[in-house]
Amino acid sequence: MTSLLLTFLAATLALVVLTAAVAASSRFRAADAALHARLVRPHPARLWHWLAFVFQPKLMVAWCFALAATQLPDWSRVCWTLAGLAGADLVGIFIKHTLRRSRPAGHLDHDDGYSYPSGHVLSASVLALMICQLFGGGPWLTAGLLVWWTLMVGSRLVLRAHYPSDALAATLLAVAWLALQNLVWLMLGW
Repeated sequence: MTSLLLTFLAATLALVVLTAAVAASSRFRAADAALHARLVRPHPARLWHWLAFVFQPKLMVAWCFALAATQLPDWSRVCWTLAGLAGADLVGIFIKHTLRRSRPAGHLDHDDGYSYPSGHVLSASVLALMICQLFGGGPWLTAGLLVWWTLMVGSRLVLRAHYPSDALAATLLAVAWLALQNLVWLMLGW
């Protein structure tokens, strides 16, 4: 329980500091944009578009329901799974509409809305963390999920949909949310 609390506090503090830097520091935003420009190189677009499509937040809801179905008949685990994605997405949408950060120049037309935090990366991070928790997080599963998550982050940067800090914020939010959710579940005895 102590490790969950420390994880929640550390991830939340890092997210708050990062969000404050994005919101208030033009120097930080310039450095973030410069890092983004250095990371983005021309790549075959088909793979990146496919990854962005398959793991878009709307489809991630379907993936989450599929994951929840694997937990039947344990309804507390089904609820935990659905609450994991729903809660993180709601907080992410709140931050996105509060901060209202514009997307990088040159993003695709269908990537509308605000940039910070990345909804794709948030959903992918939550789902990857939940899969690890539900299925034991062995070395092969963890490695596979890490590769998948890295490709998702890469697709959002390559397609110019997000800055690096958008992906980092989404990951921190996923870690903080699931730590908090696990704390609540433990306190409720579920």
